[in-house]
Amino acid sequence: MQPPVFDKFQNEDRDFKSIGKSLWVYFAVMLIITMPFSYIDNGLSAIISIITILVTIFYCKRKTKIQLPGFIYNLNCSVKELGKYFVLMTGLSMVAILFIGIVSAVFTMITNLDIPQADFTFDFSSLSGWLFLFYVCLIGPIFEEVLFRGVILRTLNKYNRYFAIIASALIFGLFHLYLEQGAHAFVLGLVLAYVSLKTDSLMTCILLHIFHNTITTFSSFSTPLTMFDLVFRLACMIVAIIWLSNHMKDLKKEYQGDPISYPFFSKLFLRFSFISWFILFIFETIASFFVG
Repeated sequence: MQPPVFDKFQNEDRDFKSIGKSLWVYFAVMLIITMPFSYIDNGLSAIISIITILVTIFYCKRKTKIQLPGFIYNLNCSVKELGKYFVLMTGLSMVAILFIGIVSAVFTMITNLDIPQADFTFDFSSLSGWLFLFYVCLIGPIFEEVLFRGVILRTLNKYNRYFAIIASALIFGLFHLYLEQGAHAFVLGLVLAYVSLKTDSLMTCILLHIFHNTITTFSSFSTPLTMFDLVFRLACMIVAIIWLSNHMKDLKKEYQGDPISYPFFSKLFLRFSFISWFILFIFETIASFFVG
């Protein structure tokens, strides 16, 4: 009798279905919790988001049966490497911001409509403002990394690394539901997914995500901080472009044994759960033009 042959694709349908359904579990739980409230401030929004994403993590992890080994919660890189990854992420983030700005300007010229942007208003005279700040700068990044670079990325990575990085980043962008946020989140997701697999660490991505959200948030508190943040991001963009131009061959060589497998993209994103989520993303984006 021959021993059974392990087929890493035998759970493909289950994994892809579970990830697609997880997005709708998130939306459904969020909707159910918010329905009783006629008004939701930022503090309550933070609490609802914590509950919702915890339920989503539990559901997705249980359905995909993915096991996250304990060592991925270690940093697994030096402080110098962490700094390098942060500069690269910030630089590429600036590229995304400039691209979104150009698209927004062209769109406004043609339609006389402004592309809505996220409104992160902090009222520090109340507990609500501090709760929201705590969520945006700390709790949110931790839970989002566990879900997207933990459960989802490592579930998809069983099939193909290129696919896992791009698909998890796209899901991360769709998760934000609005065009401006989604486009920026997609670029961040690409970098965070690459770094997570490169270092085999979630802690690296958690720290990068916390640094990014904290700097972005505090830079909006005053004009001097906003200007400093802009100069810093532009400097990081120049460094990131130079670094990528010098290391592009190394990056290609690193992944040449694991080429993109396009059938995985169609099998994942042509599922009903994802097609309907794309429709929801478009609907929410269009609706935001009218309701802000």
